[in-house]
Amino acid sequence: MNELTDIEKSELALFFKRLCFDHVLDCTDGNNDKKQAYRILSAIGKLQNELAAQGYDLR
Repeated sequence: MNELTDIEKSELALFFKRLCFDHVLDCTDGNNDKKQAYRILSAIGKLQNELAAQGYDLR
């Protein structure tokens, strides 16, 4: 995450906060691939934790 600017980190934290399951589900490869959506959300959760550890926690 060191490659990102403070503004980029803040914007990502805000985006992740507003992202919902249906948004992610619409972006999956298959027709409403819930398993893939949950995997994506899990990865996003890890990114949120990383951002929060750096002080970008908008929850």
